[in-house]
Amino acid sequence: MLPFYRRPITRKTILVVLLTPVIATALPTLLWLGWNARPLNFEAEYSIQTSTLPQPNAHDLYFQADKAIAMRIGREKPVSRVLDYDAAEDDSRDAQTYPLAAKKRWLLHNKNGFDLLDRALKAEYYFPPVRSAQPGGDIKVPYHLRALAKYMAVQSEVFAEGQA
Repeated sequence: MLPFYRRPITRKTILVVLLTPVIATALPTLLWLGWNARPLNFEAEYSIQTSTLPQPNAHDLYFQADKAIAMRIGREKPVSRVLDYDAAEDDSRDAQTYPLAAKKRWLLHNKNGFDLLDRALKAEYYFPPVRSAQPGGDIKVPYHLRALAKYMAVQSEVFAEGQA
């Protein structure tokens, strides 16, 4: 038998030489990532008491207002350019396309949601201190604030047109 330095290099040898460092570094990395990607719960893991959030909390009120106002895109006709995702940006026929009466009806229809939004604007905003998985495994991101800002733009359009 030939000594190891004289043997021919086979595919098996190349695979072992190339894959051994990859597997040796990938396995601990995947274990570390899996451990650090878990939801954090400070109270349970470290016996740290977290303070309870004051109520009413603007964070929760914003979610409730968004659910109460949320337009059913596709089912409802948009009442304003800011809510119309299909409108051309350079279109100047705003008054003919989105009449004031439709905006007023929409505001009256969503009165409860706008009341919640007013309460949320007056309350203090506290984000929950514990990052934990929500039902369904998702972590909620406050993208609803952008939609609420668009709804407030419609409300301000009605107030501005009503004063003129």
